[in-house]
Amino acid sequence: MNTKNKRFTTMCKVTMASILAGALLAVPAAAAGSEIRPNPKVVERITVFSQQDDWDSTYIDAHEPGYGIGDQHIVNFSFYSSLAGLKANKKPLGTTFIESTLLSSGEALAGKDVWASNGYDLFKDGRIDTTSLYVNTLGGPTPEGTKSHYTITGGTGKYFGARGTVIVERMGEGESRYLKSTFKISF
Repeated sequence: MNTKNKRFTTMCKVTMASILAGALLAVPAAAAGSEIRPNPKVVERITVFSQQDDWDSTYIDAHEPGYGIGDQHIVNFSFYSSLAGLKANKKPLGTTFIESTLLSSGEALAGKDVWASNGYDLFKDGRIDTTSLYVNTLGGPTPEGTKSHYTITGGTGKYFGARGTVIVERMGEGESRYLKSTFKISF
Protein backbone atom coordinates (compact mmCIF):
# COMPACT_ATOMS: atom_id res chain seq x y z
CA MET A 1 0.00 0.00 0.00
CA ASN A 2 1.48 3.39 -0.89
CA THR A 3 1.75 6.34 1.53
CA LYS A 4 -1.30 8.10 0.10
CA ASN A 5 -3.54 5.02 0.62
CA LYS A 6 -2.18 4.49 4.16
CA ARG A 7 -2.94 8.10 5.03
CA PHE A 8 -6.47 7.80 3.56
CA THR A 9 -7.08 4.55 5.47
CA THR A 10 -5.81 6.11 8.72
CA MET A 11 -8.03 9.17 8.18
CA CYS A 12 -11.05 6.90 7.57
CA LYS A 13 -10.34 4.94 10.77
CA VAL A 14 -9.97 8.13 12.84
CA THR A 15 -13.13 9.63 11.33
CA MET A 16 -15.19 6.48 11.90
CA ALA A 17 -13.85 6.11 15.45
CA SER A 18 -14.91 9.72 16.12
CA ILE A 19 -18.38 9.07 14.70
CA LEU A 20 -18.72 5.88 16.75
CA ALA A 21 -17.57 7.61 19.94
CA GLY A 22 -20.01 10.47 19.32
CA ALA A 23 -22.86 8.03 18.71
CA LEU A 24 -22.07 6.08 21.87
CA LEU A 25 -21.92 9.31 23.90
CA ALA A 26 -25.20 10.49 22.38
CA VAL A 27 -27.11 7.42 23.60
CA PRO A 28 -26.79 8.32 27.32
CA ALA A 29 -27.60 11.95 26.50
CA ALA A 30 -30.73 10.90 24.63
CA ALA A 31 -31.72 8.57 27.46
CA ALA A 32 -31.22 11.37 29.97
CA GLY A 33 -33.42 13.64 27.86
CA SER A 34 -36.21 11.08 27.83
CA GLU A 35 -36.30 11.09 31.67
CA ILE A 36 -37.46 14.71 31.57
CA ARG A 37 -40.66 13.77 29.74
CA PRO A 38 -43.52 13.33 32.21
CA ASN A 39 -44.83 9.75 32.26
CA PRO A 40 -44.22 8.63 28.67
CA LYS A 41 -46.63 5.76 28.04
CA VAL A 42 -47.10 3.44 25.11
CA VAL A 43 -50.21 4.89 23.53
CA GLU A 44 -50.15 2.98 20.28
CA ARG A 45 -48.85 -0.42 19.25
CA ILE A 46 -48.63 -1.32 15.55
CA THR A 47 -47.51 -4.71 14.20
CA VAL A 48 -46.56 -5.13 10.54
CA PHE A 49 -45.02 -7.91 8.42
CA SER A 50 -42.53 -7.94 5.52
CA GLN A 51 -40.46 -10.49 3.61
CA GLN A 52 -36.72 -10.10 3.14
CA ASP A 53 -36.60 -11.33 -0.46
CA ASP A 54 -39.03 -8.53 -1.43
CA TRP A 55 -36.48 -5.86 -0.51
CA ASP A 56 -35.08 -3.45 -3.08
CA SER A 57 -31.44 -3.27 -2.04
CA THR A 58 -28.43 -1.14 -3.01
CA TYR A 59 -24.88 -1.58 -1.70
CA ILE A 60 -22.50 1.37 -2.02
CA ASP A 61 -18.77 0.64 -1.77
CA ALA A 62 -17.34 3.77 -0.09
CA HIS A 63 -13.72 3.60 -1.22
CA GLU A 64 -11.47 0.71 -2.26
CA PRO A 65 -13.23 -2.28 -3.86
CA GLY A 66 -14.48 -4.74 -1.26
CA TYR A 67 -16.06 -4.63 2.14
CA GLY A 68 -14.94 -1.74 4.38
CA ILE A 69 -15.61 1.21 6.66
CA GLY A 70 -18.02 3.76 5.21
CA ASP A 71 -19.81 1.24 2.97
CA GLN A 72 -23.56 1.74 2.86
CA HIS A 73 -26.48 -0.62 2.44
CA ILE A 74 -29.80 0.97 1.48
CA VAL A 75 -33.06 -1.00 1.42
CA ASN A 76 -36.72 -0.28 0.95
CA PHE A 77 -39.63 -2.67 1.15
CA SER A 78 -43.39 -2.82 1.64
CA PHE A 79 -45.00 -3.95 4.87
CA TYR A 80 -48.42 -5.47 5.47
CA SER A 81 -50.93 -5.51 8.32
CA SER A 82 -50.85 -9.32 8.56
CA LEU A 83 -48.71 -12.27 7.53
CA ALA A 84 -51.70 -13.65 5.60
CA GLY A 85 -51.99 -10.33 3.72
CA LEU A 86 -48.30 -10.45 2.82
CA LYS A 87 -48.53 -14.06 1.60
CA ALA A 88 -51.66 -13.25 -0.46
CA ASN A 89 -49.91 -10.17 -1.91
CA LYS A 90 -52.65 -7.81 -0.70
CA LYS A 91 -52.27 -4.03 -0.82
CA PRO A 92 -49.32 -2.96 1.42
CA LEU A 93 -49.97 -0.92 4.55
CA GLY A 94 -46.83 1.17 3.93
CA THR A 95 -43.14 1.28 3.01
CA THR A 96 -39.89 1.15 5.01
CA PHE A 97 -36.62 2.82 3.95
CA ILE A 98 -33.37 2.02 5.83
CA GLU A 99 -29.82 3.30 5.22
CA SER A 100 -27.02 1.51 7.14
CA THR A 101 -23.38 2.65 7.27
CA LEU A 102 -20.47 0.45 8.37
CA LEU A 103 -18.60 2.29 11.17
CA SER A 104 -16.11 -0.41 12.12
CA SER A 105 -15.20 -3.49 10.13
CA GLY A 106 -14.09 -5.72 12.97
CA GLU A 107 -10.85 -3.94 13.84
CA ALA A 108 -12.10 -2.27 17.02
CA LEU A 109 -14.35 -4.99 18.48
CA ALA A 110 -12.62 -8.35 18.01
CA GLY A 111 -13.98 -9.21 14.58
CA LYS A 112 -17.43 -7.69 14.99
CA ASP A 113 -18.81 -5.01 12.68
CA VAL A 114 -20.56 -1.90 13.98
CA TRP A 115 -23.38 -0.52 11.80
CA ALA A 116 -25.41 2.69 12.21
CA SER A 117 -28.88 2.67 10.67
CA ASN A 118 -31.35 5.46 10.03
CA GLY A 119 -34.71 4.88 8.51
CA TYR A 120 -38.34 5.78 8.27
CA ASP A 121 -41.61 3.95 7.90
CA LEU A 122 -44.30 5.56 5.74
CA PHE A 123 -47.91 4.97 6.78
CA LYS A 124 -50.92 6.61 5.11
CA ASP A 125 -51.32 9.00 8.07
CA GLY A 126 -47.67 9.91 8.68
CA ARG A 127 -44.04 8.84 8.89
CA ILE A 128 -42.12 7.27 11.81
CA ASP A 129 -38.36 8.02 11.98
CA THR A 130 -36.00 5.39 13.45
CA THR A 131 -32.33 4.91 14.28
CA SER A 132 -30.15 2.05 15.53
CA LEU A 133 -26.53 1.26 16.34
CA TYR A 134 -25.73 -2.45 16.37
CA VAL A 135 -22.90 -4.97 16.35
CA ASN A 136 -22.79 -7.80 13.82
CA THR A 137 -20.40 -10.66 13.05
CA LEU A 138 -22.29 -11.81 9.95
CA GLY A 139 -20.32 -9.65 7.51
CA GLY A 140 -23.29 -7.53 6.47
CA PRO A 141 -25.80 -4.95 7.69
CA THR A 142 -28.35 -7.39 9.20
CA PRO A 143 -28.32 -7.45 13.03
CA GLU A 144 -27.53 -10.78 14.66
CA GLY A 145 -30.07 -12.90 16.45
CA THR A 146 -33.77 -13.19 15.99
CA LYS A 147 -34.60 -9.67 17.22
CA SER A 148 -33.25 -6.21 16.60
CA HIS A 149 -34.26 -2.94 18.23
CA TYR A 150 -34.68 0.49 16.71
CA THR A 151 -35.35 3.76 18.53
CA ILE A 152 -38.24 5.92 17.33
CA THR A 153 -36.88 9.47 17.12
CA GLY A 154 -39.85 11.39 15.71
CA GLY A 155 -42.18 11.52 12.80
CA THR A 156 -44.68 13.50 10.75
CA GLY A 157 -48.46 13.72 10.54
CA LYS A 158 -50.16 11.52 13.15
CA TYR A 159 -46.68 10.49 14.42
CA PHE A 160 -45.27 14.00 14.92
CA GLY A 161 -43.20 13.98 18.13
CA ALA A 162 -43.36 10.19 18.45
CA ARG A 163 -40.89 8.33 20.67
CA GLY A 164 -40.55 4.67 21.48
CA THR A 165 -39.11 1.48 20.02
CA VAL A 166 -39.49 -0.87 17.08
CA ILE A 167 -38.69 -4.53 17.69
CA VAL A 168 -38.02 -6.53 14.51
CA GLU A 169 -38.31 -10.31 14.88
CA ARG A 170 -37.00 -12.67 12.21
CA MET A 171 -39.22 -15.63 11.40
CA GLY A 172 -37.47 -18.34 9.35
CA GLU A 173 -34.06 -18.54 7.74
CA GLY A 174 -32.31 -17.16 4.66
CA GLU A 175 -33.42 -14.56 2.16
CA SER A 176 -37.05 -15.70 2.11
CA ARG A 177 -37.61 -15.21 5.85
CA TYR A 178 -40.43 -13.06 7.17
CA LEU A 179 -40.02 -10.15 9.54
CA LYS A 180 -42.49 -9.00 12.17
CA SER A 181 -42.03 -5.39 13.27
CA THR A 182 -43.77 -4.14 16.42
CA PHE A 183 -43.89 -0.38 16.94
CA LYS A 184 -44.39 0.75 20.56
CA ILE A 185 -45.16 4.48 20.26
CA SER A 186 -45.49 7.18 22.92
CA PHE A 187 -45.89 10.94 22.53
